[in-house]
Amino acid sequence: MVRVVFGVLMMALLAACSSGADLDEAPVPLGDFRLEHNIVVASKAQRGPLSRPATEEELTAAVKAAMAERFGRYEGTSRYHFGVSVEGYV
Repeated sequence: MVRVVFGVLMMALLAACSSGADLDEAPVPLGDFRLEHNIVVASKAQRGPLSRPATEEELTAAVKAAMAERFGRYEGTSRYHFGVSVEGYV
């Protein structure tokens, strides 16, 4: 239980540090990068404390859209594939 609470606190801290403000600026160079496949699953997602309920489809759509917004801007020729499993959310 302590590890779960610690994990949730770390995720909350990291989420508080991020901002989408830089999405209006030119992307930071990643070399020859292009997002090819953006796969997200949330079949094992568990709701954290003080969170509103969310369906698997809502979680999948939100994470997929955020990744596409952030990484879909790159126009390189090397194709990269992301696979994400949402295990919990707050």
